[in-house]
Amino acid sequence: MACRGPGLALALALAWVGLTSTWHTASCHSATLQRPKQVRPTDRSLYASSEPQVQGDKCKDETRREHNADILATGQGRESLRAQVISRYPGIDSRVNAVECSPHSLPLRWEGRQSSVVAQGWQHRDLLHALMAHVFVMRLFSQTTNREKKKKKKKKKKKKKKKKKKKKKKKKKKKKKKKKKKKKKKKKKKKKKKRSL
Repeated sequence: MACRGPGLALALALAWVGLTSTWHTASCHSATLQRPKQVRPTDRSLYASSEPQVQGDKCKDETRREHNADILATGQGRESLRAQVISRYPGIDSRVNAVECSPHSLPLRWEGRQSSVVAQGWQHRDLLHALMAHVFVMRLFSQTTNREKKKKKKKKKKKKKKKKKKKKKKKKKKKKKKKKKKKKKKKKKKKKKKRSL
């Protein structure tokens, strides 16, 4: 009986611990389910235009994209984008090329969506500022400048090669001419000698 006492007490204690832990887990789970979803404190207006509007409202979105593309096609869109970049980052205007600021020049991941500047509705002032964040701008310009540098290097190399080829050809021609002249002279001399004899 004395042995049964502590064993029973231990079993009861274990059962109590199990029950309390199960109840705690269940209450926590229900609290989690009831708790309202927390929204990140960010300014939604910054990327309002990039949010999908209504399910199946693709037509509206396409029209907006086409409209943006039309603005860019006129050139005024590119210029305004260029002006915005220059005003936001003074001193880099020499590196900004209006043509390079086209909407398809750099696809970017923004708020988890892969898209282009046009798809984000870049004409929205706040959104444009968000898009012109330092990383985006520096990435854009490093890409364009690197591309230009490579192009320049290639052009220079091609020019050098062409020049070298031309020089070689000229040298060969000169050598050939000299040889021909020498041969002619020799022939003439020989003829003269023969005649004198």
